[in-house]
Amino acid sequence: MGKKRRERHDQSRAAIESRPKIGGSKISLCMIVKDEEKNLRRCLESVRGHVDEMVVVDTGSSDRTPEIAQELGARVLHFQWTDNFAAARNYAVQNATGDWVLHLDADEELETSTASSLRSLLARIGSRLGCYRLPVVNLIGKPDRPSKLLSYQRRLFRRQPEMIRYVGIIHEQVQCLTGDRNWILESTDDFRIIHYGYLPQAYQEKGKHGRNFPLLLEAQRRDPYNPQHYFNLGLQYMTLGDKERAVFHHKQGLRLLDPSAGVNDLVVTACAQVVEYSHQLEQYQQAVALAEPIVSRTINPDLHYWVGRCWLDLDRLELAESHFQRALAARDSHETRLMEGSDSWLPLIGLTNCALRRKNYVRARRLCAQAQECLPKPEVLAPRAELLRLRCQPTECSQDPVELGDRLMRASDFEAAVDAYSLDIEQRTSGHVLRKRGEALHEQRRYALAADDFAAALRVDPTDTETAFLLAQSLIKLGDVERARDALMACLHMKPDYLKARVALFRLEVDDGRDARALPHGLRAVAAAGDDTPLCAELAACYRRLGMLQESYDLLWSWSGRHPGCKDIILPLVDLLCEHGEHEAALSSLSRAIESNQDEAIFYLRIGEVLSDVGRHEDAFNAYRIAAAKDPSLPVLKQAQKTLFDVTSRLAGSDQRHTNLVAADTSLLSTSDAIGR
Repeated sequence: MGKKRRERHDQSRAAIESRPKIGGSKISLCMIVKDEEKNLRRCLESVRGHVDEMVVVDTGSSDRTPEIAQELGARVLHFQWTDNFAAARNYAVQNATGDWVLHLDADEELETSTASSLRSLLARIGSRLGCYRLPVVNLIGKPDRPSKLLSYQRRLFRRQPEMIRYVGIIHEQVQCLTGDRNWILESTDDFRIIHYGYLPQAYQEKGKHGRNFPLLLEAQRRDPYNPQHYFNLGLQYMTLGDKERAVFHHKQGLRLLDPSAGVNDLVVTACAQVVEYSHQLEQYQQAVALAEPIVSRTINPDLHYWVGRCWLDLDRLELAESHFQRALAARDSHETRLMEGSDSWLPLIGLTNCALRRKNYVRARRLCAQAQECLPKPEVLAPRAELLRLRCQPTECSQDPVELGDRLMRASDFEAAVDAYSLDIEQRTSGHVLRKRGEALHEQRRYALAADDFAAALRVDPTDTETAFLLAQSLIKLGDVERARDALMACLHMKPDYLKARVALFRLEVDDGRDARALPHGLRAVAAAGDDTPLCAELAACYRRLGMLQESYDLLWSWSGRHPGCKDIILPLVDLLCEHGEHEAALSSLSRAIESNQDEAIFYLRIGEVLSDVGRHEDAFNAYRIAAAKDPSLPVLKQAQKTLFDVTSRLAGSDQRHTNLVAADTSLLSTSDAIGR
């Protein structure tokens, strides 16, 4: 360390050590870091004036992280990484000297305007065991205009390593080993932590998904009946935008949950995400049934908002209003919020929608005004406010209801659009406006009412093909296949080249199990659609179900030449080839696909499966490793483990290959560069 650097280090240490210790309490910042030179300075500078010591445990940095920590006055320790976050954090706590421990990560900082409140906070508990849940503001989305999602986490606690320790190899939590009843666990808003790690660039640079997946899978393997591991896996998938896998793991965790156990933030967050996803799939009844055991035991606004949305779409207004009110009541609570506005403008809009359905326009107008006060962009609700003014003061407004309804549709305010169109229909019957209201009702997923409006519009103008098509779409959603088929046939009778209707009729017949009737519609649709690869794959599948394998192969082969890297075409072609023992041809097709699309992990996974089918297990394992490196997801890793087990079972004790494969398995389930980078 040079002379100037040593002087800066000494000055920083002196500044920290000269801080007065309020109430005799000394505060230690404890961190674990690796390759954090881009973030560490911001973090330490935000906190060093408010703590008595900074303990930074480095787990193997290859950049200037240790030097930066020392320059800013931190005591730097080194710890051999063991794929266990709790072990590293406990090492930092054991080597601290303070009475209290503050936990920060390098991609966080104390909010400047609130940092000075840190010391005065400790007087509340005195000398008793205690832990504070601190508000962590997670920045997500666009870096220039990020959303702010709030969670409360155990970040400040009394240092007693024999009783209070971190638990968990990943997503570790500080716990009192004798039970939560033996310490004081409080939440506070006195100061806040800002977390930058979920911003897209930061998340990609750190490669967290590659690091976390193997550790989460290992935790699940060690304790397969612990629901927390499934919730953590679900949250990891949700961070990657893979909602389907996230919800699968959340549901597994909810099934394993002990009904008599308390509900923590992780459980409630997982339940809220399952209900949100189920709502998107229009599975309202299943969503509220799944949430019932948990929603009654929490005031979490995210969960209550989504349960309210489900009841609203089931037209159970009393229950919807109850949950929206509970979401609003949580506004000043210390509940984790992963959705902006779930305790303010979102439930207020939900209550406004309930009032609109009850035609209580005075109440709706008041609630709409309250929602506008909370919204970051109040102008979003301006068209709705105009509608309610028109309803409450019709003599003072000259706004055309249909134009207002069109504005509301463009703003995706379908509830208010329905009411605006209804206002015009109350004055006169118009097929054009009936269709518009039907479209708004369809967007609201009120398919029966939408179908009634489309049918009424067709009675006014029987030649309107677009309305007939919309009627068919609503009937399909209602499961009324016969009437939907009649509506689509009517469309094609009036307009034979109507491609949307042709494709819809093809898919309707396929879903109804009538492949022979679907086939001619599929042929005409593919011929007219151009480069619609999913439609081509559906037609090829229809051929296969009808036993027309050569036709299916010819179609897929011809399209694979035009789209060599398209998985919609390549994967069914490979399946067809493998069914007939053409494994080399299948591998050749996959190789060409990889040349065109090297980042598609599913191609490597499929190569591994084909190689495994022909007994080339070591090559298969290598393919799985590449797939896992590109997409470290559960299906890939589990398949790789299974293949490895098959290989090692045959090769055990035979030669050096067994040793090599065991070493490969170790790297597969670790945070090594084979997968983690």
